[in-house]
Amino acid sequence: MKYLENADVSPKKVHAGDSVEFRIKLTVGSGFVTEGSRILLDLPGELGYSRPTRGNPEDPGYVEARCSNPSLRWRLSCWNLGSGAFETARSLYENKHAQRLCVLDLPGGELHAGDTITVLWGFLRDGFGQGTKVGILAPSPDFTDTIDIRYFVDGTRALPDRGHSYVGYERPQPDRRLSVSFQVLPREPSRLRLLPGRTGPAPGFWCWTAFPTSAVWRVWKG
Repeated sequence: MKYLENADVSPKKVHAGDSVEFRIKLTVGSGFVTEGSRILLDLPGELGYSRPTRGNPEDPGYVEARCSNPSLRWRLSCWNLGSGAFETARSLYENKHAQRLCVLDLPGGELHAGDTITVLWGFLRDGFGQGTKVGILAPSPDFTDTIDIRYFVDGTRALPDRGHSYVGYERPQPDRRLSVSFQVLPREPSRLRLLPGRTGPAPGFWCWTAFPTSAVWRVWKG
């Protein structure tokens, strides 16, 4: 297949609320161009996922890259769909809800068919990293999340990117597009929290119960 042969992600199954290291592996195909090309990874950003970052290696969601061909030169950064700008040292602690794109720029070097590029989202750093926090909810028992991979021969066409097309804006179309998916498994609840209703006066307390002894309630005054 031209440009990118295939893509893969591991692990294939994660539990809601876990912290893991996602490994997105890209296999180079024929005609792949390095100098000036750009690869965008559009990562899940709903329900509590860590946002990708290149700030502090100890932060959740930290991204790193590896290549089977040591001659490749690459640069990794993160793009905020909301602000329309790259992450900077100044923006590290600003609102990151729309910081969803991991951007891999390839300024030079060589890649041949069969070479691989691996992006680590939530780089664990041999046990010294936090990984990536998976979303805290599995909306259905068979729920899957998807990572969208977008390759541009001319990297200048890839950005700015607003995440989707709308009236007055057409999202850049990549030269090669792939996607990989993983399943988010539900996990057994450990607590049930009851919140006051909206239809009447709010009571001055909330309560929770531990499973499996659901008949035992513990109440705190608010």
